[in-house]
Amino acid sequence: MSQGEPIYAVIFFLLRAGQLRDVEGVLRQHAGWWEKDSSRFPELLKKGLDPTYSRSDLSNQCANEWNALMNEDEIDPFQEAIWKLIGRCDISKRKNVKHVTNVTTEDYLWYQVSSLR
Repeated sequence: MSQGEPIYAVIFFLLRAGQLRDVEGVLRQHAGWWEKDSSRFPELLKKGLDPTYSRSDLSNQCANEWNALMNEDEIDPFQEAIWKLIGRCDISKRKNVKHVTNVTTEDYLWYQVSSLR
């Protein structure tokens, strides 16, 4: 959470709604929070939103970041879902993100189709 705001949930639902400009705004608004964690999340998310960026390069970069996160005790389920979407990271070692993506049939289908890009 950044400033009491569930940042990963906000970003996930903005992605779900197709509000990509708003996602970029949230990343800018909370830039200090990302820097504090030394996270490459904003950089990789922006690359994931860019249709011209190489998917294989992005997957490799995300896999490195994801593997570092795997050592943490608790990971936000929305963060986990976003990593899977942008980097096609192998997250089979963690619990399924079904409580994020299986809320409705429409949510489930959107998530599955978005993962195929």
